Amino acid sequence: MIDSLTDQWRRRRWSTPRYTTVRRCARMSDLPQLPPRRTVIVVGPPEREQWVVFTCPCGHQHRIVLNLSAHRHPRWALTLDEDEPSLYPSIDSKTEQRRCHFWLKAGRVQWAVDQARSAKLRGG
Repeated sequence: MIDSLTDQWRRRRWSTPRYTTVRRCARMSDLPQLPPRRTVIVVGPPEREQWVVFTCPCGHQHRIVLNLSAHRHPRWALTLDEDEPSLYPSIDSKTEQRRCHFWLKAGRVQWAVDQARSAKLRGG
């Protein structure tokens, strides 16, 4: 019940979602279908990280998988400062139902401005 209310709160973007836990996993096959809330899972050994997986902060319960390997593109860079994850560049997850575009900096989600919505508000 509380998770459902939190998801509704997140969808309205009244507060900033945070990722407070970083876990490591050897293989993608060891991952749960949906990672725990506020948890970033890094797949691969520290010297050769391959993927980062987490549940999208939008509250609609979809999984985001990002490549960390230099041998594949597109590629993201992950930094951990006292277990607070940052990813570069931004994450732009598009599905048929929604678009979630944000940055993850020091464990905090910073939503990108929705250009279409901004244009409507400006009268464009």
